[in-house]
Amino acid sequence: MTEGRKVTNLKGKIIIITGANSGIGLESARGLAKLGAKIVMVCRNPDKAKQSFSVLDAEYPGKFDLLLADISSLKSIEKLALEIEEKYPRVDVLLHNAGIFNAKRVESVDGIEATLATNHIGVVHLTELLLPLLKASAPSRIVITSSLTHLKAKLDLDDLESKTGNFLLRDAYGQSKLLNLLYMRELQERLNDTDVTVNCLHPGVVSTNIGSSGSGGIFFKLIWALARRTPFFISAEEGAKTSILLASDPSLEKVTGKYFSNCKPAKYNKLVDNPEIIHDAWIATTSIMASAK
Repeated sequence: MTEGRKVTNLKGKIIIITGANSGIGLESARGLAKLGAKIVMVCRNPDKAKQSFSVLDAEYPGKFDLLLADISSLKSIEKLALEIEEKYPRVDVLLHNAGIFNAKRVESVDGIEATLATNHIGVVHLTELLLPLLKASAPSRIVITSSLTHLKAKLDLDDLESKTGNFLLRDAYGQSKLLNLLYMRELQERLNDTDVTVNCLHPGVVSTNIGSSGSGGIFFKLIWALARRTPFFISAEEGAKTSILLASDPSLEKVTGKYFSNCKPAKYNKLVDNPEIIHDAWIATTSIMASAK
């Protein structure tokens, strides 16, 4: 929570957070529970998830539930959505935090390039499945963790999965984060007559374990671990402030279709304002999802 801002008591609110077992996701969960919300932690690794859950539950007893799901898997997301619909009468905030970046090209269980599958396709699939519940819970919010890297991303709508040419980490990751913003705008248009908002954010250059969770071998993970110790990185607690703001601040209840950094609206890639690109990105995304099933 940022200083000087009034934040309503979130008692009675249910917030879904993906990738909630470490880093920004964990600190977002902690911060929003402190404000009174019920947090549903969605995590992939059972052991790490249970450890984080135990720590958080000890701090704020009864404020956390834990669901296991792989956000890179369409079937796992579908199972997760059903669990959420069965267990919870409402969803007030859907906070997408799970993400990876890989130093080499690998594919998800659905045969989709893994960076795209986790960072974008998973966001779209879970959001679309939970839209009826979000609409029924309105006013509600969708918050998507993007990245500053989207600003210089190259968008190749004919090859979103990086099947041709050399696979470059910065290109695949940046493109997935640009697609987040394009989806935000596409979704904003569809939600215009509802009280469901959707916004994206850059959390800052945060010292988390995202670099060690992807694919790239021991050398890449060692370099990432060393880079995290430089003064250019901020803490996960600092990085979570913008996510917490977008999920809770009452002054943002009607704000939608925006990109935030450092807790305020920020500059974004000009492609995000292009209706044709927004439409084509949506068609390309849904085509990949359809072919994977």
